[in-house]
Amino acid sequence: MKCNRCGNSDFALPVEKSALEIWCCKACGNELAVHCHYLIDVPGLRTHHLFIGTATIQPGIDALKSLLKLKKVLAFAERFEPARLEVQHNAGRLTWDLGYFLDFEVAQAEAECLRIGISAVFCKLE
Repeated sequence: MKCNRCGNSDFALPVEKSALEIWCCKACGNELAVHCHYLIDVPGLRTHHLFIGTATIQPGIDALKSLLKLKKVLAFAERFEPARLEVQHNAGRLTWDLGYFLDFEVAQAEAECLRIGISAVFCKLE
């Protein structure tokens, strides 16, 4: 890349990398906004374990109440899909697949299910 004012290709770069950086031409001091695309340091990322949740639901009107409660209390989870619960409820199932949860979400999901009176188990996927 070259400076659009003097044509120099020597720039002072910011210490912190980001998606939009201000590069300063070392020859004339002109500042340029530059969109940067850095590769992610994959080995440096912490991986999270996945858990799958299963809930046992009471039949009848309690099933509809459970559906509404679960949709509300599990909305915080990144991979939670409320539509999956509706399909299982409409099929009349009493054991529901709650979907996938990340390791840091499991404690909150267990506590919320316990609080609303629904028996749920979260098993780590291997």
